[in-house]
Amino acid sequence: MTAARKKDSKNKDGSSRWEYQLSKDLRWGNKKQRVCLLKWMNQKKFWYRKPTPDELVAECRRKGSGIYNLIPIDTREAARRYWRQAAQDIIRHVNVVRVNIKTSRVITKPVKAWVPVKLELQGQIPENNYESMKRVHGNPFLTVTIVDRARGDLLAWLDRYGRYQEVLGDKNIKPVIAAIKGLLGVESDRAAAS
Repeated sequence: MTAARKKDSKNKDGSSRWEYQLSKDLRWGNKKQRVCLLKWMNQKKFWYRKPTPDELVAECRRKGSGIYNLIPIDTREAARRYWRQAAQDIIRHVNVVRVNIKTSRVITKPVKAWVPVKLELQGQIPENNYESMKRVHGNPFLTVTIVDRARGDLLAWLDRYGRYQEVLGDKNIKPVIAAIKGLLGVESDRAAAS
């Protein structure tokens, strides 16, 4: 799903233009709202700056807008979602360390207390797909899932910054991408994306 910018969007030779495109991972809105969101973002005032969250919220609350209720406007529902998101954020910032029983000294660096061991479609992680680091530590099968996740994160990084390199033609990142591909045994860009 894309929306083209009208003016100032073509490159110097006129052979291409920039278009907004929504990520496949966007979890908000129906098809009509997504089309309207792209149209809203294509306004001239957003050609060279990012919309602010307040601007998006205001448009989502404006009756008659194509993205009305894209974000819940019912204050009770919005509050419930905010509280849930705030709670998730707090929980994500709880770490765990190993402590020597005799000396009570911390003997490891802190790591997340709960780690995802299974991803759903579009990278979503349901609450029941997290395991305690205490449990993961003693379970070789679960430990492998962390290594697999790390590899997946690196592949996603390669995909993301490989696209930046392609668009910007940046030579500085090329050796970093090549080194990570070598480490992972990834030969082509197509392999990195899969």
